[in-house]
Amino acid sequence: MRKIVVKILISSLFLAGVLYTCGGIKVPEVTGIELTGMDSFADGKFYGQGIVTIKNNNSIQIASKNVEFDLFYRNKQVSSGETQENFVLKGKQATRVPVRFAIMVDSLLEYANEILGKDTVEFNSKVTGNFTALSFKISHKQVIKLPTKTLISGLVGQLAQEGVKISNPGVEKFTLQKTTLTFDLNVKNTLPFDLVITECHFDVLNKEDATNSSGEWELTDVVTIPPDTDTLINSKAVVNNFQAATDILGNVMKRKLDFYIDGYAMIDYKGSSIKIPLKQHLVFNPLTGEIRVQED
Repeated sequence: MRKIVVKILISSLFLAGVLYTCGGIKVPEVTGIELTGMDSFADGKFYGQGIVTIKNNNSIQIASKNVEFDLFYRNKQVSSGETQENFVLKGKQATRVPVRFAIMVDSLLEYANEILGKDTVEFNSKVTGNFTALSFKISHKQVIKLPTKTLISGLVGQLAQEGVKISNPGVEKFTLQKTTLTFDLNVKNTLPFDLVITECHFDVLNKEDATNSSGEWELTDVVTIPPDTDTLINSKAVVNNFQAATDILGNVMKRKLDFYIDGYAMIDYKGSSIKIPLKQHLVFNPLTGEIRVQED
């Protein structure tokens, strides 16, 4: 009886190996990575939690455990991660799996401007894990395409999407010719080290896709923001209303002037400069004097 069981087990292992080798069973693929939060920084690495989406292109479900992945950009490792528990990949479905990850800050920041200048970034990856009930350990290399916003939200996302904002907008003076805007540039440093703003500039546009600026503002001093603090930079910009609106009287009567803020902040980290986009929409009612940030 024991010999029969052993033979069945050996035959099953052999068959599964043949199926993998011949392409009968397709190795699961990582199709997406989300970085949901960072909780520590040590030895030049961010550590935190995320979600990995793994697609099973087979019609059968696959039991999985001990899945690890490494991401490389231009042959430099920029991230690693591993699953924290066993899970099952249902057939012909994509499964979202919690992971613990690390980001190699210096490696990623070396190419930060190149990466942030793209909509989608390609990473080479190596995925290793035990797949199927027979616990075969598979090592698989593939290319993963990630939206740039995923990286921003993970690494400097709390800074890029929440931390550089215009707040407390006001209008100091309004005439048919000019509008003098006042505001605070609110910089929130959610990262565990000092951030240095070396440069900040934005244009005021009358349309989101306009090419001609009707006003501008530029930072004149270098500003250092300690970890876990907010800094307000008092600012002022003069807008030429005739450039900002072709029908200034019509817009006044409609009680609406649109100001689109389009610019950037340059953040320095260990000699690497990261360009953080700054885009906001302000709406001004010239009859009441009210101005507000419009959440588009």
